Amino acid sequence: MKKLLTVVFAMFMTSTVYAAEPHELHVKNAAGLAEICGLSAEDARAVNAKAFCRGYLVGAYQYYDATIDPAKRFVCSPKPTPSLDEVTDGFVAWSKTHPQYMQDRAADTLFRYLAENYPCGKEQ
Repeated sequence: MKKLLTVVFAMFMTSTVYAAEPHELHVKNAAGLAEICGLSAEDARAVNAKAFCRGYLVGAYQYYDATIDPAKRFVCSPKPTPSLDEVTDGFVAWSKTHPQYMQDRAADTLFRYLAENYPCGKEQ
């Protein structure tokens, strides 16, 4: 019984640490998203940051894809479809050259980047 309590306590403490860690990742604006998406692999938050960034980008695009009438789309995925890493790295690089948008909402700026780099009507 003592071993079981020790294991349960260890699991509880571990889950508490992991549950607290994501709170370090906040997206207040486009600069925050670019920072999270661009964290180096050496950063202690890198694994969580990559997952958070991917979730944000995929979620934003899936919402757009599900809610925007096809005739009104301004972002279209080219053929071949770029990898998630390509889109993420492109967004981070683009963010560095477009500081004027970094205080805007993250989703607005993400779609500004996507519209510039993956517009509809371009060879698909």
